[in-house]
Amino acid sequence: MTLLKREFIVNGCTNEMEVSSHETLLNLLQQRLQRDDINGGCGRGDCGACTLLLNGQPVHACLVLAAELTSADVVETAGNMTLHAGNDRHIVNAYQDHAPGICDFCRPGLWISTKALLSEVPAPTDEQIREMIAGHLCYCTSFDQLVEAVNVAARAISEGGT
Repeated sequence: MTLLKREFIVNGCTNEMEVSSHETLLNLLQQRLQRDDINGGCGRGDCGACTLLLNGQPVHACLVLAAELTSADVVETAGNMTLHAGNDRHIVNAYQDHAPGICDFCRPGLWISTKALLSEVPAPTDEQIREMIAGHLCYCTSFDQLVEAVNVAARAISEGGT
């Protein structure tokens, strides 16, 4: 088994460790870094539960190899959303108010995807929002409630800033 030395950042904390060439980012976070705040679901990139930001882009951690983490910046919900800081609080509040039925399994990935979408498209169309949501298998609430939550978050960010 080939081990590769990698240095990367997770939620602002620098990590340096050896990773195997076949280890996933999800496994690295859950098993080796003991992060219990990232969910694993299908293991195929279908459910969206393990969505996080890798160098600012949403990815499914189950599909990313840890060997790809050279100087990478990883952000998952514990270091980002649970603090309710800045614009993230608008996303958190919008989901709590307009899609309250979302469980703790679905919520983190949806928050991260919403953050990524709104950072690229501050006023997305319903179609753009539905496209983002399509990467998540959430049966906790209706897609209409998810769309509304994202729209409310977008308006709050544009009107209220940080």
